[in-house]
Amino acid sequence: MTATRARLVSFDGTESFDSELWTPVDQSALAACLGAAGPAIPRGAGLSYCNASAGDGVRTVASSAFSTIGDVDEECRTIVVGSGVTLGALLESIVPRGWYLPVMPGHPSITIGGCAGFNVHGKSPADLGCFIEWIEALDLFHPDHGEIRCSRGENPELFKLTVGGFGLTGFITRITLRLRPLAGTAIRVRRTFVPDLVAAIDVMEERRAGSNTVYSWNDLNRRGSGFGAGIVYSENIVPGKEWHDRPYNVLTPQGRPWPGKGFYPRFAGRLMCALYLRLERMKATDKIIDLKRGAFPINGKEIYFRLFGRTGLREYQMIIPRTRWAETVPILRRLLHDSGLPVTLGSLKLFDGAVEYLHFCASGVCLALDVPARSASRPLFGQLDDLVADAGGIANLSKDSRIGADAVRRMFPGYDGFRTDLLAFDPNRRFDSALRRRLDV
Repeated sequence: MTATRARLVSFDGTESFDSELWTPVDQSALAACLGAAGPAIPRGAGLSYCNASAGDGVRTVASSAFSTIGDVDEECRTIVVGSGVTLGALLESIVPRGWYLPVMPGHPSITIGGCAGFNVHGKSPADLGCFIEWIEALDLFHPDHGEIRCSRGENPELFKLTVGGFGLTGFITRITLRLRPLAGTAIRVRRTFVPDLVAAIDVMEERRAGSNTVYSWNDLNRRGSGFGAGIVYSENIVPGKEWHDRPYNVLTPQGRPWPGKGFYPRFAGRLMCALYLRLERMKATDKIIDLKRGAFPINGKEIYFRLFGRTGLREYQMIIPRTRWAETVPILRRLLHDSGLPVTLGSLKLFDGAVEYLHFCASGVCLALDVPARSASRPLFGQLDDLVADAGGIANLSKDSRIGADAVRRMFPGYDGFRTDLLAFDPNRRFDSALRRRLDV
């Protein structure tokens, strides 16, 4: 087992800690590491926008050695993998055998353990649910409880507390995933122009029935009736292309050498989005792409994050009830315009689900937006907290390095239950992080 000092930076680049980074090589080394005095926290790829895997005085424990990929159980449609396995490595193993994991975030560097820790979603959460729907079981290690098997039938409450529990219940060593047979290794993408943010949802709901995934790109810098004009993408997996040998790029919060405020002054952000929309409208309506490109759309576009420079970015991702969406849009437009910040990304998805604990899962419209992490971003995001809470919505805690306990308590009816159940399972707070302290759980 190795231990080093490392500066661990949140993916948005706004928060960092000088930490002890431990890398246990096996189960016995893991037990020794977690059994030592002081709090610890698991770490996957370190790609959460907040610092979920670091904190002052917290021992960070890497999962990279837990990287075994088992055989596919074709009868049960499952596979057992280590928590440190990356999405890219998993797909390289299962796609040639005709299998697929339906719910994945958009970069191959993200680990399976990280997906479980935040109960992530993919491109089509309204139809496929979140990551928890594709976990059959998991093995959790806690120094005070030993190794515990968790599933819907075995320790179900701990299962629910762990998936989406930010790594605060212990160290996940293995996960049994549910898979689907793969219908093909190509994706047919259909583009549809939408004139504004309200019309986008109407088109997405119309396209949903005949598509594997539906999502959008929207220009949130536009004013007036064209606010949120963009492209709705509807996709279907089809036969037609070989599993592409496109290389995977490494995504990290480091490597942002652009000085000062980065590349995105307001005029550049607005111009970039206007140009992107124009180029997308010029492309063919239908296009076939390889599965690897479709599964990991961020791969190869890492420069987008680097151009934010050393000051970093902030992302806000919200779910607003469908019935409140139309009245929310003009308020959102005013807040973004008044902030003076360029919005470098706007994207919509449809969600369907119930709010559990602090999971980012509910029924409604999901909007994600990025802005540079300048001084105006904090008051803007505070106003977005109020907007979301007043509309009966929720925010994605994995995407936000500054949201506090008061705002989270207003949004999540399960806040007190999560806090109570977490303390009941881990009264000695053997697992801790900057995120846990900020949320006061």
